[in-house]
Amino acid sequence: MIENELFVLKYERYIARMYFVYILSNYSKTTFYTGMTNDLERRMYEHKNRIYLGFTASYRCDKLLYFEEFDDNDSAAHRE
Repeated sequence: MIENELFVLKYERYIARMYFVYILSNYSKTTFYTGMTNDLERRMYEHKNRIYLGFTASYRCDKLLYFEEFDDNDSAAHRE
C-alpha cells in the first residue's frame, strides 16, 4: 500500500509541476539575466551561493527582480 501511495504522490507532483521564468540582476542593476526553472526556491539558492560557475556567478546576478509562473515547460521556454 505504501508503494502505491508514493506513486500517487509522485504522479500528483509531476502533474502539478509549475515552471518559472525569472529575471535576476546584480547589486548595482547593471547586468541582467533571464532564466527558467521548475523550482524557483532551489534555483535562487544556487544563484546566491554560486553553486555553478557561469554567467550569474561571474557577474554576481543574484537579486530576483521578477518572475512569472507557467503550467507547462513549453510556455515558460517561449516566454524566456
